[in-house]
Amino acid sequence: MQLTNVISLLALMAAGASALPEPVANMAEGIVERDSGHLIEARCTANLPICQGASYVGDDNCKCQGQVPPCGNWKCGWSGPRSIMNCASKGTGCVWIN
Repeated sequence: MQLTNVISLLALMAAGASALPEPVANMAEGIVERDSGHLIEARCTANLPICQGASYVGDDNCKCQGQVPPCGNWKCGWSGPRSIMNCASKGTGCVWIN
């Protein structure tokens, strides 16, 4: 029984580690504001759930077509690239904005 619990715990930890975002190389601070829309549009192909332990930052415009307003920005529990999400209402998903 204990071996089963250990295997289950290891599988859970491996799944959690694979769910962490990968750092994005060569992404400057504020690139989203300087972008002509191509970077954000590329990010709109995935309908992501909000990151665990996120805290609300404030209201914002929706960034992707298909997101239902109102939208807001959320800060995930880590710093750096892929740490701020723009999330919409009615289950229409989130998108990384940094």
